[in-house]
Amino acid sequence: MTSRRRAGMLRVLALCSAIALSPASADDVETTLGVLKPARGQGAQRLDLARDLTNKLVRPDGKRFKPARLESAGKVDYFLVYFGAHWCPNCKKFTPKLTEFYRGQRSVHRNFEVIFVSADKDEEAMLHYMNGYKMPWPAVRFGEDKHIESLRALAGRGFPCVALVDAKGNLLAHSYGEA
Repeated sequence: MTSRRRAGMLRVLALCSAIALSPASADDVETTLGVLKPARGQGAQRLDLARDLTNKLVRPDGKRFKPARLESAGKVDYFLVYFGAHWCPNCKKFTPKLTEFYRGQRSVHRNFEVIFVSADKDEEAMLHYMNGYKMPWPAVRFGEDKHIESLRALAGRGFPCVALVDAKGNLLAHSYGEA
């Protein structure tokens, strides 16, 4: 992982921490951290992840997936979309850190959700990765991401890739600096 991409990922996680820990509005956090930039080619377009992900989320349930939905539907203010795969060495390094961050923040602040988007070759590999790393968040059903415009707009040039989007559909930060 390049130092620039690592810095981008740390910036996204720092923004997540600031949002989760601060009673300030999203606008205050964005202004303070100075991370808002238009996404590549996005302009004023807004992403509606909550709508786009309806009936498309799953969670591991032993040796298969079960349907999932956002636990705090309507109360999620921020989505951290995580693109990764079991075959990616940098994802294997990053996932435990993201899991630790998620468990620490989510236990106190339920206003954000991580959504995993797999770049694995098949559903079995995705299931193995999620189970093996004990990912506590929902994932987009294998292969569905190709049909969800908002996710395609967030995908970066490589893996791992994280993008932070608020409930209004604004891209706040991107690990590739594309925000």
